[in-house]
Amino acid sequence: MKHITIKAFAIFTLFTVVLSGCKKSLEEKYLNPEASTTASLPGFLTDLINNDRVRPSYWNLRTFLLMHSAGYAQTAFLYPSGSRYQQQDGYTNDYWRDFYSPGVLGIYRAMEVTYNALPESEKAAKKIYLEAAKIVLYDQAAQMVDNFGDIPFSEAGSLPATNTIKPAKFDDQAALYDLFIQGLAEANTFFSTATAPADFSKADILNSGSIDKWRRYANSVRLRLLVR
Repeated sequence: MKHITIKAFAIFTLFTVVLSGCKKSLEEKYLNPEASTTASLPGFLTDLINNDRVRPSYWNLRTFLLMHSAGYAQTAFLYPSGSRYQQQDGYTNDYWRDFYSPGVLGIYRAMEVTYNALPESEKAAKKIYLEAAKIVLYDQAAQMVDNFGDIPFSEAGSLPATNTIKPAKFDDQAALYDLFIQGLAEANTFFSTATAPADFSKADILNSGSIDKWRRYANSVRLRLLVR
């Protein structure tokens, strides 16, 4: 009986040591995002792109694009009825909320705060993350305008910068289109001479770090807005 007790104690001790070693190894190799105290522009860019409204997602396609945009544009069949063009309030509310909280706009505002806090010597090398995020932001914001008209934009998402909750004004949709068109042209100019840092391709899960594809993205969105 004593021999069995000693053996069980030895196994338990070995098991505890192994678990402790594994935990320490995991902590060294993988950062806990909830315990991180340093904001990362590459991480923000990845998070901004990895959004159900940006990348193809079943939820967005099935509940919003198919039931609203595709129906209005007659690119999808809707069963003939008196309510076929009636919006689903819950789905349109989700679409609105997902743009702001935290959404593409919320993440971009946090990126602005992080970028502005950088030493001047680092800003030039990190600006590419902000410019790439701006293209995605303007693309998504233009779609918000197409769906809702005037939207809060210039003052929206100010909480990370001011730590103050303030109702944002609704910006004029025509003025927003002008802002987006000009901003996309500036982004294209930036990328025409930009050099990607080593970690840009890892953070860029949309275009794999391709400068040429970011220029094409900016110009294609700008052309769409100009046509409209």
